[in-house]
Amino acid sequence: MSTIPDKIEFYERLMYRPTFNIAGIESGYTGKGLKTIIPHQATVKIDCRLVGHQNIETLKKGLEDVLANEIQNKEVSINYLGSIPPSTSDLSKSLITTFTSIVEQATGSVVVEPVMAGTVPNYVWTDILKVPVVTIPYANYDQHNHAPNENMTKKDFVDGIRISYELADRMFK
Repeated sequence: MSTIPDKIEFYERLMYRPTFNIAGIESGYTGKGLKTIIPHQATVKIDCRLVGHQNIETLKKGLEDVLANEIQNKEVSINYLGSIPPSTSDLSKSLITTFTSIVEQATGSVVVEPVMAGTVPNYVWTDILKVPVVTIPYANYDQHNHAPNENMTKKDFVDGIRISYELADRMFK
């Protein structure tokens, strides 16, 4: 039986644990009207968010090992659509202090999250260019990210402009 996590566990799961998400399932008759059928196939689209130093190839091998019999019997096939490796940055306390003071100067307050709970190609910066990454979200916390009703408040839009100005003014003088 699953329980609702407390606030600390929620944020720990959100930021530090990988995800295995079923994004969609399709099978059987999905058109208008009724049909009584037994589906002969199903398609499942999944995505995984990796964290820390997890490895994409290790994840793929593990998935293929778990489904080895089904793959061999041609009951299951896997089609990888893309991959983005996880990324981490080790930032100095002075750099964190600089960025938090910039955001606080621009908006009046700041919340620091140690990692971003999402998938973006930050590995380009950390792994290829070898520079640290700081992500400053400009949208409101309840923006319904990537949903049909995604939104941004006027205040957060203006705060984003202020943050950009303060970053340019203080970091690139």
